[in-house]
Amino acid sequence: MGATVPRDAGSITSLHPVRVLLAADDPRFLRTARFLLEREGFAVVGACARDEAPRRARIDRPHAVVVDGNESAPAAARTAFVIEASGVPLRVLVLGSGGARGGGLLTQTAACGSFAELTAELRRLFGV
Repeated sequence: MGATVPRDAGSITSLHPVRVLLAADDPRFLRTARFLLEREGFAVVGACARDEAPRRARIDRPHAVVVDGNESAPAAARTAFVIEASGVPLRVLVLGSGGARGGGLLTQTAACGSFAELTAELRRLFGV
């Protein structure tokens, strides 16, 4: 993932942070998710409505797309499926309660019930 430098004693941070695209129809979710992810050292490359996410994923080339599944789990699942079907090699994470891990060859969909689970899953997936 690139060279690393110490942030503080016992902590290592990548010089090339994980790039994340946010997809939600709720502007409050987008603002909150951006704030929390950037605070944890992730680079938020964009925020858009769920239906724009597949196009933005091709343009912005993030490492991961975080889809809000709290308002509508079926809509979030459709968004994840369309992104996966597009063939863009990235991870798709759905933030919402419940659900199971799944995904195809190029993407991995993971259901995360909280921002703590989301950041832990991003760190696990990308080794940061």
